[in-house]
Amino acid sequence: MNNKIITTAIVALLIGAGITYVAVKPSYTGLPVKMSLQSFADNPQLSMPVINAYYNGQEIWFIHTEVSDAQMAQRLSSMVGGNNTMGMMATIHVPRLASVPKETAGKLYVFTNGVTQEGAKPWGGGPFGYQIDVFDSIPGQDGYTPLRNPYIVAWNESATPRILKSVDEILTAERNGEITVTQSDVIVNAPVVQWQNNIQGTQSNQMMNP
Repeated sequence: MNNKIITTAIVALLIGAGITYVAVKPSYTGLPVKMSLQSFADNPQLSMPVINAYYNGQEIWFIHTEVSDAQMAQRLSSMVGGNNTMGMMATIHVPRLASVPKETAGKLYVFTNGVTQEGAKPWGGGPFGYQIDVFDSIPGQDGYTPLRNPYIVAWNESATPRILKSVDEILTAERNGEITVTQSDVIVNAPVVQWQNNIQGTQSNQMMNP
C-alpha cells in the first residue's frame, strides 16, 4: 500500500455536547491525525473517526454510527474516545435497529480473545482489545449492506490463536474446532468507507473525495 491519506468527510453532531470533532485522517500506517474542535455551526461538513478491519485478506476502513444494544454502544464509543465530553464521535444507541431482520444484515466478525492488538494503530485492535474485525462484504457487491449482525468469535483453549483476515479463514478455523462462533442479537450500522478497489482507483467513491 502507498502512503496516501484517507479522508472521510461526513455531516456529524456530537450527541449531548453540541460540539463536533474533525476527527481522523488515518494514513496506511494507521496513525491518526487529530484536528481541532469546532462547533457544528462553524463547519457543517466534518470528519468522523474511521476504524480498520479486514475483508478477504485486505485492510478496509469503516465507521460505526448506531447500534441496537446499549452496552455495545458504550463499548464502541469508548473504543474511539466518544464517551467523554470533548471526545470523538459517540456511537448512538438506537433500539429500533433490533427490529432489522438478521437474515438481511451483513456479517461482522468480532473477536473476544486470541491475539491482542493493544498497540495496533489507530484504536488498539477491535472493540474487545483483540484483533480487528472481519467483514463479509464491501461496497459494489450485490450483498453489501451497512447494517450488520456481529458474530462473536472466541478461540478455544486447545487452539493457537492467530490473526484471521477473511471469512473463509474464520469458517475453516471453526470447522477445525479452533474457534467458536456465536451469532449475536445486535444490529450495528457500520458502513465501509474505504476498501481496496477504491484505494487502487478501480472503483469510485465520492464520499472519500470531499
